[in-house]
Amino acid sequence: MKHPKTIFTHLFKDPSPFFEQRCFHKLLKLLPPIFQEMTLYLYRRNRTLYFVFKHPGFVMEINYNKKLIKDLLTLLRERYKVCRHIEIEQIRAYAKFLPPEEKSGRERWEESYEEWATGNFPSSENFPELFEKIKEAIRRNRGEGGRREIRRH
Repeated sequence: MKHPKTIFTHLFKDPSPFFEQRCFHKLLKLLPPIFQEMTLYLYRRNRTLYFVFKHPGFVMEINYNKKLIKDLLTLLRERYKVCRHIEIEQIRAYAKFLPPEEKSGRERWEESYEEWATGNFPSSENFPELFEKIKEAIRRNRGEGGRREIRRH
């Protein structure tokens, strides 16, 4: 079986963007887990590395940690062949808003429930008596004189 690197070199004239992404993936794995979760993707344009985040709050975090990221990139260049050709002078970040996905009509329909009630009652003769008992209980608890005073402790 062929190695993926040889397949890339046969398929594409310049396979370096694919190897570059492998290097960026390694860089991302070295960052804290919250950065890994909130990062949509990384890319390079000229000599600038761009971080694209899900939330704008992480843009400031990258700005505070630029020196750390540059140090990690130099470490990656020294240790991995894939990262040797990458030279980054600037690091920038921005947030990309992704609206939540709306469910299609079919999915909404599947969430609906069937009505189980039939509307048949055993006998409706006892209802007036029950209502009178409830009214009488309310009058007894409330008192005929109007509102009760509520004592606070």
